[in-house]
Amino acid sequence: MPPAAGGVARPAHPRATRLHFQEEAARAFRNDPARSATTLSSLAYLFGAQGDLWSAIETERRALALREQLPNPDERAISHNNLASHLDPSGGPADRAELAFHLLAALVYFLVAGLGQRLQTMVGSYAIVFRRAYAEGAEPTVPRIAELLADPAFQPLEAWLLKRGVEPEELQAGVDQFLDEVRQAALGPEPGEGDVASASG
Repeated sequence: MPPAAGGVARPAHPRATRLHFQEEAARAFRNDPARSATTLSSLAYLFGAQGDLWSAIETERRALALREQLPNPDERAISHNNLASHLDPSGGPADRAELAFHLLAALVYFLVAGLGQRLQTMVGSYAIVFRRAYAEGAEPTVPRIAELLADPAFQPLEAWLLKRGVEPEELQAGVDQFLDEVRQAALGPEPGEGDVASASG
């Protein structure tokens, strides 16, 4: 999966101010990577709310990189889900593929860690993706876990699953069951307007 933000346009204004905020966050919590990641994730949310998706994606990537060095699966999953919320589903194939990979990574972390309350976020995220695909007359594209783990960008997830002794084939069955339930939800009434559900980081 390419490290760039796919088809998302770079902001027309100079990036100095955005980078300044990122560097200040990194310096403020240099010895506390968890707080630094939370601050970066909050900045990414603000950039996204202002329409600067390129800065939002790049900032959330930095938050994820920090969180992948820490043991908390919840925080890792939040960054994956947030990245999916910033990526443009109407962009090119690279954007759509990366969005699907990050959504699946978030789902895997939540499922394996037993974070049932977070799974409601994933129901909303996937229901929106499915409804969008159905509206276009297409079947939603969801990568298989084996395909996800084959991508070097998701090696931290693969290592986390290996440490927990989770077999990808067995996990795939749980993912398939979850997605079947979401398909049923996607055929029901929409919960409201919005994009891919974003979890706070």
